[in-house]
Amino acid sequence: RVATVPASVTPAAPAAAGKLGITVEPLSPEMVKQLGLSAERGVRVAEVVQDGASAEKLEAGSDILLEVLFPTPKRTIKSVNDLQTVVSNLKAGDYVSFLVMSLRAGGATRVVNLRVGG
Repeated sequence: RVATVPASVTPAAPAAAGKLGITVEPLSPEMVKQLGLSAERGVRVAEVVQDGASAEKLEAGSDILLEVLFPTPKRTIKSVNDLQTVVSNLKAGDYVSFLVMSLRAGGATRVVNLRVGG
């Protein structure tokens, strides 16, 4: 599972961060408009656990997960639930690849490969 943060709530401390070591949240309507994204595309990485699977590959507040590239078939991430569905089928040691947009890099995209549980 992937921990989630409702769009209107910011926790003082992260919830259990799940298999990927991240907490995600839906994109606000303002952010969708600002980025020129489809209203049904992407979730923002809200927090990254320091020793989790994503620690050195994703940045909280800056990265937006747009698509699951692997395991196939390729899927657009339209909601937090979409991401949770993919992650729920993964076991420790499995790999998952995402298309990620970086706000820090001016909206540039990159592929991020993660190993579940490390």
